[in-house]
Amino acid sequence: MEEIYRNVCERLRTNVPGLETVALDCGQIDAEGGPMPALPAALVDVAYPECGDITCLTQQCRVTVSVRVAFRAWPDVLDPAAELGLTEEVYNALQGWTDDTLSCLSRTSVTPERRSDGLKVYRLEFDSAFEEEE
Repeated sequence: MEEIYRNVCERLRTNVPGLETVALDCGQIDAEGGPMPALPAALVDVAYPECGDITCLTQQCRVTVSVRVAFRAWPDVLDPAAELGLTEEVYNALQGWTDDTLSCLSRTSVTPERRSDGLKVYRLEFDSAFEEEE
């Protein structure tokens, strides 16, 4: 899980230069009074929603990579729609991308979050699979 997270973050840092922050999603933009990451931000999380045994020591795992793209929507951004390009850049960086551990990432959804705190957040989800050996 750690290797997937690190590789995805590096891919975003390299291919989406408009992002100020690329980090693990720990609820930074949801916590009241906590430190806000520099925006725009891509907050990454990795889940294994399904794993099955191939052998006693090898599993086939489906992996979901979630990227929450967050930016200020108001009042200090003149054209928040221009920030929507970041979601496309994240898609372009990750769609079809593979590394030594994953098969190609495939986008499965893009969902806006309804917020009243001046942030606009889109959650992009990508699925992939890999084999993990003990």
